[in-house]
Amino acid sequence: MNLTSSRIAINLTSSRIAINLTSSRIAINLTSSRIAINLTSSKIAINLTSSKIAINLTSSKIAINLTSSKIAINLTSSKIAINLTSSKIAIDLTSSKIAINLTSSRIAINLTSSRIAINLTSSRIAINLTSSRIAINLTSSRIAINLTSSRIAINLTSSRIAINLTSSRIAINLTSSRIAINLTSSRIAINLTSKNINYEYLEFGQMKNTCIGQINLVRVGFVLRGDGTVIRGH
Repeated sequence: MNLTSSRIAINLTSSRIAINLTSSRIAINLTSSRIAINLTSSKIAINLTSSKIAINLTSSKIAINLTSSKIAINLTSSKIAINLTSSKIAIDLTSSKIAINLTSSRIAINLTSSRIAINLTSSRIAINLTSSRIAINLTSSRIAINLTSSRIAINLTSSRIAINLTSSRIAINLTSSRIAINLTSSRIAINLTSKNINYEYLEFGQMKNTCIGQINLVRVGFVLRGDGTVIRGH
């Protein structure tokens, strides 16, 4: 089944989903909790291109070429948006041997930009998303989530995780006790929002605390305690 219309919305929301997922069962060629969203080898779709994607596939050209093989997408309860949440979600793209296991409370993978690859092209991709440990090994040679042409290894550990991938930059938002780490191509911004602390790296090699009653401006090179006080700084 080719989903190539101008707007495609697979809004997965709590046991009920809009490309018609009815309580843990899916209507794109649904057989129980096992689905035939089988992707062909070489250029495998889930080509998420342009606009906003969340398993909201909204773009001018979205290809989910569903042909041959078997893919298990077990979607059970909670919120989904490529929010594949709760229980086990297995997207086994067999032709290129791709396993995306999403198991956690809340996992959001928002793919936004003009050209974002979950281009699954006869390679091996293993994205194991689990509540305790999430490993996304992104390497330029072996990847079809082509973020950048460099090698990326990201180990995420939390119960709530949001991963925003954009074409020009890569944003990885970790929200497990409210921690956000945004990685961009030009610079790295680390937003720590746990307790009363909310720090943010600035481009000018400085750092400011956005919370009232804490430190206002500190140079990079500092070490912070949990209460926001500076142990070392310059």
